[in-house]
Order: sequence, then structure tokens, then C-alpha cells
Amino acid sequence: ATDELGFTSTSGTGVQVVNFDNGASSNDLLLTCVLCNLNGRTDNGAVYLIQDVNAKRGIFDLNRTAGAYYNAYAGSMASDTLGSLQTSDQGVFLVDLDNNGYTNDLIIGASLADMNKAGTGSIYVIKDVDTKPGYFDLNKVFNFDAVWYGVIASDGLGGTTSSGHGIILANLDNNAYANDFILSAPLADSGGTNRGAIYMVLDADKKSGLLPISNPAAYNARWVGATNTDEIGLNRGSGQAVQVVNM
Repeated sequence: ATDELGFTSTSGTGVQVVNFDNGASSNDLLLTCVLCNLNGRTDNGAVYLIQDVNAKRGIFDLNRTAGAYYNAYAGSMASDTLGSLQTSDQGVFLVDLDNNGYTNDLIIGASLADMNKAGTGSIYVIKDVDTKPGYFDLNKVFNFDAVWYGVIASDGLGGTTSSGHGIILANLDNNAYANDFILSAPLADSGGTNRGAIYMVLDADKKSGLLPISNPAAYNARWVGATNTDEIGLNRGSGQAVQVVNM
């Protein structure tokens, strides 16, 4: 009940047509289910990849039908709402993060995730998904390549509250491909109260394991609001608050 498959709380595309297996055409589906209840956890959320949908016929129950999906990823905790950035933008991206020639790497945001405190937020990287079929619980560290997460309650890493992109993939250092992140956390306390923070992560494809955003090794640079309640990176629905530009 209340799975609401394809719904992402207005945060972007809950249903995407993709090509994750380097096929001749884009005939695969990427589905987000932010209110799915898996592993006995309420609203932990799920992300599914379905291969070669043009060859499918019939009704496929993602909870019961054998072969209904190629990959499934389940949120690690109740109320994580995996794949949602809470109205701030697309929460799930299929990209070529490691420059292998096609889009088979997943970036999944969950700005309400409770990694060590309530609502700290998480951003997962899962590379080469076409080589890893099956069901994956993101509560297990061996089921993802890297995860960045907030460490203060309600940081909401990756969320920008309807103001634009909470996760930006870019080529910031002019190397051969886009493998750098800009991550927003407008409600981060940053030594005060809701000052907000913007993080730059270079060469994200080379990061691995658990990456608490309080650890300087998890990022290359950080910008924080000057005073309490600045909420840097937040624009309350009036436009994109963080942009990568060439000025």
C-alpha cells in the first residue's frame, strides 16, 4: 500500500527511459519509488532498473514477479525515501561517472536519510550497474561504491527545497570527463544554526566507502553561510540556487 511507484514528491523524474546496458537503443527503464516499504522499513524507498522493456509482455509485480527487474536498490532506513531530494530536483541519475563509454553508473540521493542522525541526508554512487543484477539493500556497505552523508540532524545533504539542483555532476577540473560533484546542504548548521553549506567533490568516481561530510577527506572545498539562518543554496522555489558557470 502507498508505494506510489514513479512518484518523487515533485523532485524530478520518477520514470526515466535509459540505456544502462550499452544496447543499440534506449529501451531500459529507471523507476523511483520513494514511498516503497522494503525489508520491513516504512517509506525507505526503492530504485529499480528494468532491462529491454520493449521485449516485455504482461503484468509485472515488482514485489513478486520473477524477472520483473534487473536491479533493485532499497533505502537503508525507514523514512529515507530513497531517490527523493524533497522537491529540489531529480534524485536519481544514470551517468557515465568513470568514463567507460556508456551510462551504467547510478547516483542516488536521499536527503531525508538517517545515516547516524535524523535527516542527515545521503548520496550514493553505484558503478557498473549492468554487471550487478539483483536486489541490493543499501544498509550494507558492500552494495554501493561510495556514500556521502551529513552528520548533523536535519542537514539534508543533497536537498535544496525546490530551489534547483541539490546534486550537480560537472567537469570542474577540465579533465577528460564529468566526474565532479557540487552538493548542497542549505539547512546544515556549519558551526551555527542553518547557515547552510555547499561542497565541491573532485574525482568522485575515485572515492569509495563511507564518506561523512564532516571529514575534510570527503570533499575538496566547502562554502558556508556567513551567519545563522543564511541557508546558503536555498532559494525557496524562486529559481536555481546553485549553478556551475563559466564567468
